[in-house]
Amino acid sequence: VDTVRGLINVYIASQAQLEDLAGIGPVTAQKIIAGRSYGSVEELLNKKIVGNKVFGQIKDKITVY
Repeated sequence: VDTVRGLINVYIASQAQLEDLAGIGPVTAQKIIAGRSYGSVEELLNKKIVGNKVFGQIKDKITVY
């Protein structure tokens, strides 16, 4: 977690931290963890790990840096 900006880093976040995000349940959290190696948060959408609706809900709450 990026404590300075309050963002969740999807590259290193735990399953529980990912599940705290709107629209992210256990299955999607596992997909995020399994797909790690992200260059940008948009890759979650591009790799079809999350859909447009969920991405819209979480994009301002996540980072990969």
